[in-house]
Amino acid sequence: MQNYISNVAATRETIDSDGWLHTGDVATIKDGKIYVVDRKKELIKVRGWQVAPAELEGVLLTHPLIADAAVIGVSHSDVPTEIPRAYVVRKTDNVATLSLSPADVKTFLLQHLAKYKVGDCEVRFCESIPKSMSGKILRKLLREGVERESMVEANPARASEVDMGRVAGVQETGVVAVNEKTGLLVEVKEVAEEANVGDMRDGDGRVPLALVVLLIWLRWVWARLLRLFA
Repeated sequence: MQNYISNVAATRETIDSDGWLHTGDVATIKDGKIYVVDRKKELIKVRGWQVAPAELEGVLLTHPLIADAAVIGVSHSDVPTEIPRAYVVRKTDNVATLSLSPADVKTFLLQHLAKYKVGDCEVRFCESIPKSMSGKILRKLLREGVERESMVEANPARASEVDMGRVAGVQETGVVAVNEKTGLLVEVKEVAEEANVGDMRDGDGRVPLALVVLLIWLRWVWARLLRLFA
């Protein structure tokens, strides 16, 4: 690679004066082998320490009652930097998951990781983790959820609104959207129960679930067709 076309700034950020290309990957060396563990831009800066979300996610996935997890950095009024926030999906095949609390999850993290990494960690339970077709966690959607959550806190009058344009789509983890009240991912059934979309509302002011599913399915089919004939 020589440079980015018509983007001098991006070229300078990526290629240093000695000609080294900075990929932005975070890696460790063990037994003579290099392991890529995360991306630099996704590192969470906690009280001056750099914390890799993948490390926390790896530990969370070893918990017997956790099916899936994702971690992002969020701002907090009591901390001058970011703190980790873990989105956790509880397993559904075990009755014991009903008693799993955020405090339990945090205690588990503290048992396996240094306090400076997870001492300030928040835990939120959700129905599913947004992922791409290849299985990559879509952290951007989680961050957008945090932004909406902050917006609702600043303006409670918007707490009942759900923007159907923000529906994540049909994925292996199910049809999901973002709950405007909590900023968390929810099943599309909850969206159908809460959303108001003009003339598509039924007599009770709700969007019929079948219509919501149909619209999302059509969007998914259209995206697949575009990818197929691109």
